[in-house]
Amino acid sequence: MATTFNPAFKNLAIDSLTGRASTTQTIRYLQFYNGSQPADPTVTPAGTAVFSSYSAAVDVSTYMSQPAAGISALASARSANATNAVSSITFARLYGSSGTAMVDCVASLSGGGGGVIVPTLNSSAGVAFQVDSFSVKMPLANGTIKLNAALANALVAAFANTAANIGAGASASIKIYSGSAPSTADAPATGTLLATFTTASGGTSWNAASAGSAALASALNVNASATGTAGYVRMEKGTYVLQGSVGTSGADFIVDSTSLTSGNNVSLTNATIIL
Repeated sequence: MATTFNPAFKNLAIDSLTGRASTTQTIRYLQFYNGSQPADPTVTPAGTAVFSSYSAAVDVSTYMSQPAAGISALASARSANATNAVSSITFARLYGSSGTAMVDCVASLSGGGGGVIVPTLNSSAGVAFQVDSFSVKMPLANGTIKLNAALANALVAAFANTAANIGAGASASIKIYSGSAPSTADAPATGTLLATFTTASGGTSWNAASAGSAALASALNVNASATGTAGYVRMEKGTYVLQGSVGTSGADFIVDSTSLTSGNNVSLTNATIIL
């Protein structure tokens, strides 16, 4: 099974992005289990744990690298004495400082393709269990929502360490462009800039994130700066860019009309950010 994220992990990331709040929750402890990996970290594992509690597990909180390309990696091997003898370890669960289960990922030997690499898939009570390699990645794309590398790095850094500032409380620009959307949010914007909305400071333009998504709290209005047909949207906060689809229904950003006329009002009636 691939790496999965607790909705709480996504909610904290989205609230930091929209400006409603900044997060101080950091990734901290790696616990290991045998048995089948659950559907997501909200599900209690059925297998046996290597360590007696999350706080007895391998602490990685201050050993994660500054993210690059949306990935933060363990800077050096870490270990802790196992509490239980466990064989056939299959997955690792990442807990936050408060004990909240945040991320699940496959554990494997080197070359096995796991998110966590260990030298052995068996533990012995009282013997150090070592983690050779571990990384956490924020995907650059989720359906039509795309993040640029700077934003993905900042979201990951919000959990890997305290170096990132995604601009909690700051306003963002939501820009409507004509034409087809670029393949990534790092690519230069294409088409004609048709309209620019500005969200309120303090994040009040957005509802609090729930179930890994956040919706616009109330409609935003602005006069179009050019005439054309809406093709895609970019939400920008400094160097951070989120790109999404636009339409009158069934899109990430909902407008009252996709035909914009310079000087005429256009309304962003709804928007949903999903990670």
